[in-house]
Amino acid sequence: EILYPEFMTITGNILSIGSSKSDSMLFHYALPNMELIENTGIKGNADNEFSVFPMFCATQSDNELYVWGYKPNSIDKFVVTEQNRLKHAQSFIVNYEQFNWMNVVRDSLFIYYNTENLEIKKHNLHKNKPIDKVKLKKEDHRESFFFSNRGVIAANDSFVVHVYQFKNRIDIYDVESLELKTVIGNKKHQPNITVGDFDNLYYQYVNLIAGKKYLYAVYFGRKSKDTSKDKIEVYDYQGNPIIEYEFDIMPWLFVVDEENQMMYGFNGNHQDYLLSYEM
Repeated sequence: EILYPEFMTITGNILSIGSSKSDSMLFHYALPNMELIENTGIKGNADNEFSVFPMFCATQSDNELYVWGYKPNSIDKFVVTEQNRLKHAQSFIVNYEQFNWMNVVRDSLFIYYNTENLEIKKHNLHKNKPIDKVKLKKEDHRESFFFSNRGVIAANDSFVVHVYQFKNRIDIYDVESLELKTVIGNKKHQPNITVGDFDNLYYQYVNLIAGKKYLYAVYFGRKSKDTSKDKIEVYDYQGNPIIEYEFDIMPWLFVVDEENQMMYGFNGNHQDYLLSYEM
């Protein structure tokens, strides 16, 4: 059904997956059995077609799904019906820029990461107006992939979390003020990075989920070609460690269902399978 999952999110008991390499680019599955509800969203320029490719905005809502990609300057909101289907509800116009790691907080705040400028941005979704941003220090060169402060963000209704791709560090910000509240790890860690040298990059955190109760960070602690036991580290929002998960098959792409204590994921080395784990 899916050639290669690239994005994944949970809305209530629906698992949604985006795959730009498929004829249909959106797939919705009923949980916990992962039965296919529907596949939809072909590439094209009609109202219900993707002119780009689908990416999800993470949200704490149990009945709302936010999708970017139908148009490059819009985010589309879907709601879960009584029949456990997703129905289009609203389109929000946004000023297009490089959107990464998108989040919608309380149906009003659009929080995303601009990796070219190393900026965490907070935007009023209904008024299409910027509110605030966190600007991280970057080096003088233009190769953004090799910025030492490059990372991944995720947000819930209270916090914005930034994990560093090349530093052993996690920052937790207040979602309202964007004030830095907690730092996990080494504040002074300065990685040795040579621009263009992919083989010797030492990866730290590469993916992140901000759940209602805990944050879940994928930790590599290795070079890309090294083999080791990757893991998911779990912390509360005061920075206290809760648990670490290690896997026989690591879900590089994953989502967490905290209420039902389940994790769902995908590993590119096992492309024929969607993965599920009891937590």
